[in-house]
Amino acid sequence: MRKIKNVFTLLMSVVLMVLNSGNACFASSSDNHYEACSTVTPHTTYGTAIKCDYDLPLNTDSSTQYFLFTPNEQRMNPDGSFIFSYSWAMPGDQFKPANSTIRVYVNATSSNSHQNFYIHLHNYDDSCVTYVSFTADGNTYYYDFTGLDVTKYYHLYFTKGALTGTITGSGQINYIQ
Repeated sequence: MRKIKNVFTLLMSVVLMVLNSGNACFASSSDNHYEACSTVTPHTTYGTAIKCDYDLPLNTDSSTQYFLFTPNEQRMNPDGSFIFSYSWAMPGDQFKPANSTIRVYVNATSSNSHQNFYIHLHNYDDSCVTYVSFTADGNTYYYDFTGLDVTKYYHLYFTKGALTGTITGSGQINYIQ
């Protein structure tokens, strides 16, 4: 009887861990896009980042999970820059876009050979508007998020595939208010 209780407790722990691991769920399609919003609205779009030569500072500190914005009372530098490291999922803080289109640059590496990670743009009511697939290969990529309301707040949400290691990198949003 004790073994049955232990097995049941273990199973329930796993179920609760899966249910409480955030809103991210991954469903693969033939074109390798991943669904990561708990409720997808009809206006949700999907994209893939574009490789570019934008110069971002290198971040090699993957010792822990963090999102670092400076100064600390602000979540993002006035120029929209940030550095990050995470091993599962991580939300960013709110910002207002300066225009109806923002460009997000990201340069990241992965601690293993699985290099895809995803950045989701959530709007003011926390609905996922767009999510984009990036590659953590040490190159800089960008994606243009369009159709934004400059009077509303948005935030980025970072996720990755189950096999991807720690994602470490830096980024910049052009432009925020």
